[in-house]
Amino acid sequence: MSKLTADEEARVRRVVMEALLDWEKMAKRRHPAVTAEQRKAAIGKLDNREFDVDSRIEPTDVAAIVKYFKTHQSLDPRVMSMRFKDKDTVNITTGVVRGPLDGGGFFYVARRENGRWIVRSNGVSWVS
Repeated sequence: MSKLTADEEARVRRVVMEALLDWEKMAKRRHPAVTAEQRKAAIGKLDNREFDVDSRIEPTDVAAIVKYFKTHQSLDPRVMSMRFKDKDTVNITTGVVRGPLDGGGFFYVARRENGRWIVRSNGVSWVS
């Protein structure tokens, strides 16, 4: 790979910084499938731990993951379950079930990275 000139390097930095700023703006937006009222109700359920948690997940880890959902509006906060994958990975299902064949939500993966829990979308949603 060839070395970049100072101008080329400056252009690359500018493009990367613009992309990061755009990503940060998107991450602050409320999830499009969740209304403000639904978000408020979901946060209450997160606070009360009204979802199924695999017993192999440490309570401190659950608390850290819940905090991440509460502070990142771009995630669907309607957590239904947290499933243990390994000590540094938790699979999370969010959404709502209103009745048979009447529900939907999203799948997320929480990973412990550098000692902190980060929740990432795996790009998959579910519908019943």
